[in-house]
Amino acid sequence: WQMYSSDYDTQASFYGIKKANAPLHVQMDLSDYTVAVVNTTLKQQPNLRITARIVSPTDVPLDTERATVNVDANSITTALHLPISSLTCCRQFLLDRAR
Repeated sequence: WQMYSSDYDTQASFYGIKKANAPLHVQMDLSDYTVAVVNTTLKQQPNLRITARIVSPTDVPLDTERATVNVDANSITTALHLPISSLTCCRQFLLDRAR
């Protein structure tokens, strides 16, 4: 990934790389619309709540999917399979502790 331009200006890829390398994060696989929680820490992360908001291209809310998962240390756990097509998009993922 190229993070800086020839004049050392930060490109948008810098922020994508920063998010992708977070020790605990949510990611979506575009090939099958599954949402997974990635935990690269050395501790189990219990009771994580994932919320995905599905919207149309004009930002009209269509659906909200939620799941609560326990993620083992240094592992990836599939949390959701989103009911979307190529004409919709997932606007936001939220990861927090379930109470």
